[in-house]
Amino acid sequence: MKVFENWPYNVYVYKEVGSPHHLSHCDVRWDEISIKVGLPSLNVIVGSKKLPKRARKILEQHLDELCEAWDKLNAN
Repeated sequence: MKVFENWPYNVYVYKEVGSPHHLSHCDVRWDEISIKVGLPSLNVIVGSKKLPKRARKILEQHLDELCEAWDKLNAN
């Protein structure tokens, strides 16, 4: 589910099936890059690129919304 976009970043949260990452996270995509970022830490958990400073600031501004989306999709 796309939670928001702020060009060039698109941010998604999905239902975690099988818990491969064992923690809440969102997918951040821009250009041809996709990384998984832990919530609420905003640490990159999957991907070879660093989270750009502008993307981090945007995620910080939407952190409550992202955490709520994760909780809603991944409620037991």
